[in-house]
Amino acid sequence: MLINHTDIDLYLFDLDGTILDTAKEFHVSLNFLLQQKKLIEKDFSSVRQIVSEGAGALISLGFSISDNHANFESLRKELIEEYEKICTDSVTFGGFEELIKFIKDNNKKWGIVTNKPKFLTDKISNFYKWNEMADIVISPEDTENRRKPDPSGINLAIKKLNCSPENTLFFGDHFKDFEASKRAKTSFIFAEYGYHNNSIKDEDLNDIVKIKSLREILN
Repeated sequence: MLINHTDIDLYLFDLDGTILDTAKEFHVSLNFLLQQKKLIEKDFSSVRQIVSEGAGALISLGFSISDNHANFESLRKELIEEYEKICTDSVTFGGFEELIKFIKDNNKKWGIVTNKPKFLTDKISNFYKWNEMADIVISPEDTENRRKPDPSGINLAIKKLNCSPENTLFFGDHFKDFEASKRAKTSFIFAEYGYHNNSIKDEDLNDIVKIKSLREILN
């Protein structure tokens, strides 16, 4: 299946694992907490696999506790505080800058729809100047904390930019992205290079475009 760029007016991206490689910074932050508590550190691959699940999943991994544990929320906040200190150290995945240049050169629109908390999204967006370059950046707080797989973020972007679902392409690396895109009735690109951890069933992947690099979209 090929993407016909002439049919696309709006390119929307998930953030972690699609645009930005944040796994290293989350790994450093989690292990810093584990060191403080004198617990065994986690290897990088185990952290990378669940980065797209959010800070809570990393706390469950590192401390072997569920979200109803008395210390869960305080540890999650500590992790986010540590991550915030280094969140702008992350680098974009290869091909992102070229793709954005292509989008702007062809007078198309682009934006970000993420489950990342707004204060972190804004800090990263300001650092990379995406707040100036992108047509829209949406966090859960913009949709009354509705998170993907809820399609509210995608729907809001489409509405605010006066586009249509059939002319919108959404990039993501996780089942939540795929499900949100499907509910919003947009086309979907599966970022195989991301943190999906086989979160999308093989049978669902048969009919969608899969990429190993953002550069593939330009070919």
